[in-house]
Amino acid sequence: MSEKKSNSSKLHTFIKRIIGITFWQAIKIILGFVFTTSTFVLLSQILISSITIFTQFKWYLIIVFASGGGWIFIILYQKFQRNRPRFPALDMNFCILEKEITYEYLTQYKMVYKKRVVLKALKKDLEAYYDKYHWTGRGKVEMKSGIKSHKVRKTTPKNVWQFYEINFQRCLKKCEEIETEIIWELEDEEKVAVPFLSATIEEQTDKLILNLILPISLGVKEVICEIHSSIGAKKPLYIETKKLDRYGKVRWEIDNPKLLYHYEMRWIP
Repeated sequence: MSEKKSNSSKLHTFIKRIIGITFWQAIKIILGFVFTTSTFVLLSQILISSITIFTQFKWYLIIVFASGGGWIFIILYQKFQRNRPRFPALDMNFCILEKEITYEYLTQYKMVYKKRVVLKALKKDLEAYYDKYHWTGRGKVEMKSGIKSHKVRKTTPKNVWQFYEINFQRCLKKCEEIETEIIWELEDEEKVAVPFLSATIEEQTDKLILNLILPISLGVKEVICEIHSSIGAKKPLYIETKKLDRYGKVRWEIDNPKLLYHYEMRWIP
């Protein structure tokens, strides 16, 4: 009885996943299913031709082998799909044409963080853009807009994040583009700020740029650039080392960064 329930549960899960897939995924699944069942039908034909006693059970064997092949495909499909995350479609107000983040150490205790984002409205009558930040240092944080006509204000904090709103002081038309820039003047009196610069792609983004500027006196020669499946993921999906130039600058450009992926630049001071 428990085995029947288990099989029924597997079939139900498989059907639910089939419903939520894309056209190309459906094509792959259909081809995989046909290939697996056809292979098992061919094996049944070889078995029947090799052992004559099975000839009278020809159609029974074909049905059994075809069903077994189909069931094995379902089990293998579920096994491999467990390692593939699935998310509902995200409801976005904007897509990002370009996001550029610049983190500059003025001294060991004072930093400037700039975030420039070129937005494209996906809906009409949008008048504000919402984002968040987290400062790991201890000291004064001053935030202002780099665009005079925009108003920026902090909103509700959540977990480690401080959310904020950029108000355009006007409503955008659908497909209208607008550039925003926020500048943070940071202090880290106790030198506890974590040495990293990162961005998580929460909206469709065409280009991501991460700039780091460090004083030569810090002695940092290179940075580690990593791509993670999410914030806090144990292992990076990609890792690369970049050298700072003679002015202490390094730039990392990523075309079409993947949605919900986390891009991080870190260094050892």
